[in-house]
Amino acid sequence: MKDPLSHLDPPSLRTVHAFMDATLQHSADGMRNLFAKDCEFLGALSGGPLRGRVVIESHYRQAFKGIGARGVTVLNRTEVRERQIVFEWEIVDPTRAEVPPAQGRTTLDLDASGLIARIKTEWNPREILAGRR
Repeated sequence: MKDPLSHLDPPSLRTVHAFMDATLQHSADGMRNLFAKDCEFLGALSGGPLRGRVVIESHYRQAFKGIGARGVTVLNRTEVRERQIVFEWEIVDPTRAEVPPAQGRTTLDLDASGLIARIKTEWNPREILAGRR
């Protein structure tokens, strides 16, 4: 199976891999240099659009604290549409098998330099990953 990221230019590929690594490690610090100066974040947990590197990094720092030490992020699917990358994922708590995973989607729009210009997160277990198991 071909890597869906294989057609990205090197700066974009570095950004996407760094974002994936930071997400899997729940590390806002790992995201520090990935956002364009005027990056926009849209997400259900943000209370409205957020703008700028510092604000978005701070949001991720708080979100990762909410996941806690037991939450494990698993990437299920990656799709690339030109300069837009879509990740479908779930967060599981291996210590609580009776709790279903939180499932969602993150969409990154990259600018011409390979930085993240826009991020959108969605959480909806039934609609996002329906039928993908």
